Amino acid sequence: MSGFSIGISGLSVAQGAIDLIGTNMANATTEGYHRQDPVISSLDFATGKVVSGGGAEITAVTRSVDKLLELEITRQQTSQAQTSEELESLQTIESAFGDMQTNKLDAAIGTFFEALRQLAAQPDSQPLQQQAVWDADAVTQQFHTMSTFLSDLAASTSAKLPDLVTQVNDLANRVASLNQQLNSMGIKGASANLLRDQRDQAVQDLGKLCEIQTVVRPGEEAVDVIAWGVPLVSGAIAWNLSAGVDRQTGEMNVQIKSSASIINNPVGGQIGGLLTVHNKDLVDLQSQLDKACQAIMDGVNEQHAQGTSADGPFTDLLGVARLPGAIGSWADDVQAGTLYVRVVDKTTGGSARTAIAIDPATDTMASVAAKIDALDHVQASVSGGALHIQADLGYGFDFMPALDGGPYHDNLSGTSKATVSGQYAGQSNELFSCTVKGSGDASVTGGLSLEVKNQAGDIIKTFVVGQGYAAGDPLDLANGVVLSLSSGTLNNGDTFTVQALATSDEAGFLAAAGLNAFFVGNSAASVAVRPDLLRDPSQLAVNMQSNTDGGNAAALAAVGDKAMDSLGGLDCREYVRQFITGIGQKISGLLSRQTGTEAVLNMLASQREGVSVVDVNEEAAKLMAFQRMYQAMAKLIGAQDNMLQVLVETVR
Repeated sequence: MSGFSIGISGLSVAQGAIDLIGTNMANATTEGYHRQDPVISSLDFATGKVVSGGGAEITAVTRSVDKLLELEITRQQTSQAQTSEELESLQTIESAFGDMQTNKLDAAIGTFFEALRQLAAQPDSQPLQQQAVWDADAVTQQFHTMSTFLSDLAASTSAKLPDLVTQVNDLANRVASLNQQLNSMGIKGASANLLRDQRDQAVQDLGKLCEIQTVVRPGEEAVDVIAWGVPLVSGAIAWNLSAGVDRQTGEMNVQIKSSASIINNPVGGQIGGLLTVHNKDLVDLQSQLDKACQAIMDGVNEQHAQGTSADGPFTDLLGVARLPGAIGSWADDVQAGTLYVRVVDKTTGGSARTAIAIDPATDTMASVAAKIDALDHVQASVSGGALHIQADLGYGFDFMPALDGGPYHDNLSGTSKATVSGQYAGQSNELFSCTVKGSGDASVTGGLSLEVKNQAGDIIKTFVVGQGYAAGDPLDLANGVVLSLSSGTLNNGDTFTVQALATSDEAGFLAAAGLNAFFVGNSAASVAVRPDLLRDPSQLAVNMQSNTDGGNAAALAAVGDKAMDSLGGLDCREYVRQFITGIGQKISGLLSRQTGTEAVLNMLASQREGVSVVDVNEEAAKLMAFQRMYQAMAKLIGAQDNMLQVLVETVR
């Protein structure tokens, strides 16, 4: 009978092996499937003390898997998923913003400042005034378009997160369920391997969504999963996640559902990439866009506030509403400095300039209004949070840094008088001190001179104003400032000063208060040309020295080439170019990382093929071998049956 047992055991082994081969071949293209192989062991059949024969049995079904290799594949897929998510968003942004050569914002900014340069040559040209305002409006529209695009992309990433979190929860629940089946149902052999494959594939899919670690419980089939340092699956229990938003910062985050526990700054996987895009990349880009916009607004507004239109000095000026409290609380860019207000007698053309100290730490809108209100012929008050300045009838006021036409302080005791003309081209405010050396008549007395010192006390010029000097001839003081003396007497030691202003608003108060502003708004999303300026471009403050000089238009155009501290020492156009280029550089880095990760994954996949993947040709060869084994075992049983039949006939 042992012969029958041997044959039957062989048939069973061949049948089991053929079934496994069929399973392998059927799953040759199934993702996550690992080849299964039977472990065949010899089997003894004994009668008493005599071994009469032996058979075979399948004692185990092994799964061809390299666990370290699988872990590394999961880790690399986690990195690749994050990179791909970031790359997709940044490439979308780059495509929308354009490169350096085609960037519409850069072109619009350049066109605007060029329009101002043309206007400086013909400040009274209405078509050029209109063009400058239109070009400024085009700049604001570009800022709006880019800001809106970033906002829409942020909204789309916000909408995408809950779906990804749902996928994580579904996979975590699947892993927990498979853990339970493998632990509690006593499943063995090929069926258990299939469940392990399904669980491992679910874990790998989790790794594409978030950064995970796996821990195999000793003596158990269960695999615990930890996501971003927080338990996600523990045995047969899964903790679900939810998408959250920080109310203060607006940042998206991931939370443990029904818990106050928040996973801060998760990285890795598609969710990590999505949160990096939403919480960092888009925030940084919006900040850079707002910074460029604010720099242009501040630079243009600060300069525009110091000029006047062809209408001349203002008679009524209203700023924009600001929050109550110290100036520093609503305008970070206001610094301690001096604001120069010029009051003009429209009948005589005479003017008086007064210096007003601004301290953003202590001054409020009301206190500044009180200082201006103390000047003769003007009234200032705060209306609805905005500064309102009015001039008396027959008077006007402005903030032009024009040269006064005469000394700032005049201590000349003789009959000769000093006249100041020209247009100051220096980069900072300056006060020149002039001292008469010697006594006598200007243009007559020998040895008579005028010593000039700058604000630092350094002697910069010494002019001969006695014999050899023709009264009224211009004396080149410095940086475009021209001085002349009339005929008359000069006394030794007499002094006078010449004030030359590069800016009449050292504090930056005018732009912050919205007085005679060009742009309004506080971000790339809200910036706009002042509405009344859009309606009436003739209100452009193009003049700096007189009602027709066009000097402020030239100064406004120069803002486009000015290196700004707020932009890291770059001018606004260069900052925009670097801003756009920076996106491309980041994309380049991500592409390099993606290429490197793909190369590693391809190598790991090749190694995995050598270990786990089903080779259909190899399985077909095995199938033929076990088919022959099955046929041989069938013949063995047939021979045993024939022998038994002969024996029975003999006994009869």
